[in-house]
Amino acid sequence: MLNRYLLLFIISAFICSCNNSPKLKQGKKDPLKLAPTPNATIENFDKFFKRYQIDSAFQISRTIFPLKYIVTGDEGENDSTKYIAKSKVGFNKMFISNKGKMVLRKERKGPDKCNVVFQIQDTGFQNDFMFELKDNKWYLAYVADHSD
Repeated sequence: MLNRYLLLFIISAFICSCNNSPKLKQGKKDPLKLAPTPNATIENFDKFFKRYQIDSAFQISRTIFPLKYIVTGDEGENDSTKYIAKSKVGFNKMFISNKGKMVLRKERKGPDKCNVVFQIQDTGFQNDFMFELKDNKWYLAYVADHSD
């Protein structure tokens, strides 16, 4: 009886470890992708975000336009939403110009979404940058301003 449970445990562990492979096999569907592509690798979010912070051309190329910008209302007020055209958006230096006071926190919101919470200490400033995985690459989908 004990051997049967040990064998079941080993088989389960093997099956689980096989499902963690970042590479796709021909014809297999990956639940982490929105649109499966054979032999594709899902982009690593941390590597993507490091480049997104410092490369202006890359930042623009990886932003979904028009960029949705949500300003959350105070208690009892409604949120407002604006859409910003690509021609109105420049390089966002916020991530590199506030290094001393900034707090960055990544929050996974499922396999295809990652929220980066950006705060500036002692100011009440907070923006949430929601990134989404599309065709195995990360893109900025919208920004939510939660500042006081």
